[in-house]
Amino acid sequence: NQNLTIAVLIILFLSVGLVLFLVRKPKHLNIEEQEESQQQCIDNMLNSAKQGHYQLTLLLLNINHINTMDLAFIIPRLKHTLREQDKLFRHNTDEIIIILPHTSPIGAARVATQIEQVLSEWKTALKVNIGIAGLQQLDTFDVLVKKAVINQLNKIKSQETSYSHDEN
Repeated sequence: NQNLTIAVLIILFLSVGLVLFLVRKPKHLNIEEQEESQQQCIDNMLNSAKQGHYQLTLLLLNINHINTMDLAFIIPRLKHTLREQDKLFRHNTDEIIIILPHTSPIGAARVATQIEQVLSEWKTALKVNIGIAGLQQLDTFDVLVKKAVINQLNKIKSQETSYSHDEN
């Protein structure tokens, strides 16, 4: 009887341990690990698009004028407007990057319009300029970000030019 009782207790402890192991919550990654996994995800998406010869477009949103408290509500809303395969990343404190696989720059412009509509719900005083950059075979992530920044600056410049023409 003692051997049977010991065997049952061992099995009970092992099953409780297994349940606790399976149910435990995953550890939260520290910021450096999150940035590394984010960069790996971005690199994987770029490499996959290059190898598969499909279009990929990057959107760059400057969010420095948006209240940090509002971002907790805006980011989930933005994710809801995107497709499942689209990825949204917080690039730094002032920028959000959205990667749109299987999307041309023309399609990305449509997505940018949808994003502007979402952001307009928060009554931001400034118009958000969204930079758009299409992936070319030799582009890296940094090159795509630079292209998107240039696109943003060109939009700002064209808006300023149209304002000055309207004033005249």
